[in-house]
Amino acid sequence: MAMSIEARARTAVAATLLTALACGLAGCGVEQVAPEHREIILQLATATSTRDPKLLETAAAEIDRLAAAKELGDGEGRAFGAIREAAASGDWDRARDLAYALRDGQEPTAEDLDRVAKRTLRAPRQVETKGKAHR
Repeated sequence: MAMSIEARARTAVAATLLTALACGLAGCGVEQVAPEHREIILQLATATSTRDPKLLETAAAEIDRLAAAKELGDGEGRAFGAIREAAASGDWDRARDLAYALRDGQEPTAEDLDRVAKRTLRAPRQVETKGKAHR
């Protein structure tokens, strides 16, 4: 029987929380990926959540290119490699959980915080109601 989307989401959240809790208790942290490489995390998260081998290969090609150019840190390479290995072995759920944990564990850089502080938001749109009072 196939799991509903809600059940899969609850399972993914529970697995991610358990992984985070286990790492917190064991003292391990999530690898911080250089800002210029964070797009790869999103590519891996998308590839693993959709179980799309073509998307995974696209991300893998970029990882391999960066590794060959010695632009990836050792930790980044290990984190990306673990996700790739899990997916390649057919364990898409674990690969997705690793990708999500890596994505969710990224700390904002000073530049990220500055960009958010300086952004401007458009004014909220006013919606007229026709004769109905909202309580």
